[in-house]
Amino acid sequence: STCGGSTQFAAVLLNSQMDGCRWGPDTLGASKEHPQNPFETGQWDTFEVQCHMDLGALTQLRVRHDGQGLGAKWQLARMTVRNVDTCQEWEFPCGDDTWVKQKEWTQFTPKAEAVRHEENAAAKKAQKSTADPILPVWYSIAMHTGTSAGAGTDSTV
Repeated sequence: STCGGSTQFAAVLLNSQMDGCRWGPDTLGASKEHPQNPFETGQWDTFEVQCHMDLGALTQLRVRHDGQGLGAKWQLARMTVRNVDTCQEWEFPCGDDTWVKQKEWTQFTPKAEAVRHEENAAAKKAQKSTADPILPVWYSIAMHTGTSAGAGTDSTV
């Protein structure tokens, strides 16, 4: 599916064993905040994605775009990934100088150990204990586009 014109998103999450999940334009869906125009300068875009397994501690996040369309370059300022089931959250700081290269994977590592949001963890744990263990795990990926001139992109991401 296409999110707002030609803008789409591709990402890979990996753990220390290099087990991972990959999402592309066909599996991502629309940005929760800006479904018609994601990845614009200074805005946050959040996507809910499924993985076939709980990856545990995340060690890498990779993103890419295809360099097509007007304003194809893309500046990422920060990304946050949250395991919706366990309430664990990882921050992937990107820095002011991080421009995602066209047609190449740009790799990011988390700032520190995951933060667990305890206020939601107990309820999620109780809910999950009665759930089917084969069900997929949901992750929320929030991306903050930088604020430099031209930071946003209309490219296929």
